[in-house]
Amino acid sequence: MRSIGRFLKKSKDNKASENVYASSKHAREFAAELGLDVYSSNPYVKILVDEVSTRRAKGSLGVGVGLFFLAPIQGFGLLSNALTSNGLDPETETMIRNESPPELKLVLIDKYKKDFGFEYKKKGAVKGLLDNPNYTPRDQAYLNLFFRRLGKPDDRPGVEGLLNAVGHLGKVDTPDAATFATTQMELLSAYHQYAKDLTELVVVSEMLGAITEEKQLFLIVPHDIVGNTTHMQKFLDKVVVTSQVHGAKGIRLWFTGDVTGGFVSRSKSMGVKIKEDVLLLPHFAPNDTTNQNE
Repeated sequence: MRSIGRFLKKSKDNKASENVYASSKHAREFAAELGLDVYSSNPYVKILVDEVSTRRAKGSLGVGVGLFFLAPIQGFGLLSNALTSNGLDPETETMIRNESPPELKLVLIDKYKKDFGFEYKKKGAVKGLLDNPNYTPRDQAYLNLFFRRLGKPDDRPGVEGLLNAVGHLGKVDTPDAATFATTQMELLSAYHQYAKDLTELVVVSEMLGAITEEKQLFLIVPHDIVGNTTHMQKFLDKVVVTSQVHGAKGIRLWFTGDVTGGFVSRSKSMGVKIKEDVLLLPHFAPNDTTNQNE
């Protein structure tokens, strides 16, 4: 089993804290102009953004200049690693660009309190999440957006269990785990905007899942390939136990990649329904007519 390659962009030694280049207003503005992620761990992106923003700050490089620096750059990170069509939000991007990391944190503290009544306090869930260095400021901004889309939708009741999910996300201990958690939140948020049937977020074996209106336990897992490994067998066992605890009437596991026949067979024998390559479904690609009858 391998995690999606595009998410393996950070190492444990390179925790996503407030890098000098990323805390500069010039850096954030320049990154936004070029569609770069100012918090990327890509060394070429760091050099590019740091060099141009430093020169702009000193007045030695015009605000509209910097594109020529892109010539030697290969494989630089895009502004967003969003998997879904609504995973890139203009308002959130503007907030990330205009606010320094400390200012952005204060904005998010206010949003959690105003929208959900969640206080930033000692040993609290919000503090644990916003103080976790494994998330970049971009991750933090988008997590708040996904929570609001799930918990404060305009046209229906919000999903419950948000505070428990905030607490779960605040406990991740590596940048890779933080990226995985952020991606799961994006997928759940996108699905709920389309299907409108999630009622409660739940923690399942160090992942986030949800209970649907039909009392199904539902998880979307961003793996590009899933095999019948010991790890996945244990995961499946824990999923079944969690469904029993919550009184679920069924289990649905959706994966963004391929699933081997062995894992599908074992899941079926345990009453678990599997769906693979789910990013092709209209839940995540509404303009794509592929599999409209799914």
